[in-house]
Amino acid sequence: MNVQKLAWLLLLAVANLQAGEPGAEPAVAATRPYDQVVEALVAEGLERNLGLTAQNLDLQRAEQALREARAVLRPQLDFTARYSVSRGGREIDVPVPELLNPVYATLNDLLAQQGQAAPFPQLERTAFSLLREHEQDTRITLRQLLYAPAARANVDRFDAERDAFAADLQRLRQELARDIRVAYYSWSQARAALAIVEASLTVLAENVRVSQALYDNGKVTRDQVLRAEAERLELEQSQTDRQAQVALARRYLNFLLDWPMDQRLAASRQPPPLPELSLPSLAELERQTLLGRQELARLDAALRAAEAGERAAKASRGPTLSAQLDVGIQGENYGFGPGRNQSTASLVLSIPLADGGARRARQAQARLQRERLEVDRMQLERQLRLDLRASLERLDTALKGYSSAQARVAAASEAFRIAARKRDVGSISQVEFIDAERAQTRAELNLNLTRYDVLIRRAELAYAAAMDQPL
Repeated sequence: MNVQKLAWLLLLAVANLQAGEPGAEPAVAATRPYDQVVEALVAEGLERNLGLTAQNLDLQRAEQALREARAVLRPQLDFTARYSVSRGGREIDVPVPELLNPVYATLNDLLAQQGQAAPFPQLERTAFSLLREHEQDTRITLRQLLYAPAARANVDRFDAERDAFAADLQRLRQELARDIRVAYYSWSQARAALAIVEASLTVLAENVRVSQALYDNGKVTRDQVLRAEAERLELEQSQTDRQAQVALARRYLNFLLDWPMDQRLAASRQPPPLPELSLPSLAELERQTLLGRQELARLDAALRAAEAGERAAKASRGPTLSAQLDVGIQGENYGFGPGRNQSTASLVLSIPLADGGARRARQAQARLQRERLEVDRMQLERQLRLDLRASLERLDTALKGYSSAQARVAAASEAFRIAARKRDVGSISQVEFIDAERAQTRAELNLNLTRYDVLIRRAELAYAAAMDQPL
């Protein structure tokens, strides 16, 4: 098999690779640059992912909790109406006979002595029920907190908790964008490896044919034909494994995108770019990491919530002052006018005196929670710095490996070209030819691995440094 024919086979394999999988839905993606395809999938995943939807619902719930806390500081207006029917109950005796009958008797005696009639009667004992048989009380009540430090601290706490949920949502978006990029690169890597194996399988099939022709012409022995056939069968087994890896990588990417697990994907016809990377200084990357990583933003919000909770616990031990105005009507029947209309204005001062130490214990719990979060933040900051440096080192290693892999492919390809010419004239053993083919295949697979490894490490660095997109 001549070198020109081998080159055409490899070009055909790469063309099939870049054209996407059979039955791919987004066929237009096959004509777009590689980075545009990746970022379009990232945008799709950020819009459809169920994890983001659930986190967004948590954020909305936190916003409603904040609205509820703020509502406590606003005027509260209530309307209440009560109509009662009473029977029995406590009766109150009025000692009218004991108070008035002696007076009336004396007056009657004085009048009788003067020859006048006695007009004053003797009164009977009287009693009345404490409850009216029918009574209604209808009123509108307006309340307003005037001094309530604990309520204001609770507003600050719920506001900080809302910010913590927002940071969680943004962190999940960053993680999902990284995972989609890495999953797409891994899928492309698996497909490229499959294409290389299939191209090598074509070469080995041609090798079997040439070896059989040489054997038929008496130039080689039968063992070389068998060796060529065994090598081809071994590569067929590797092809099956590679196909399984492609399917697995595709399903994981579809899972992240919330697509059907077996949906076909399309790839760009352009090879993945490996631009010259111009990395910022380590100090600048660390500064961007500390400003942009949402894990730190979440802990900062949690710290503010803990501080507000501590203030609320401390304020609950102090006084609160509120104003209340009641306007309405009372009586046995509904109506307006004198004897029915009523209004009451009140100032209510509440001062807790003793609670067995419960409020003091709550304040101590809030203080300890704040101190714990401060320690967690310092530890997280150190961990993020370490992760950033590790990502930088992995990217640097991948770039150096890619340069070496390119030189390895060039050397292996030239060695295989020479071995192929020798094989065509029967001046090389089957073992030497297969070794040359294996070296070339391994070199191409390694170049494919390192190419996508650079892209994966670049995406990981973007996440570690809180970048919107890879460098």
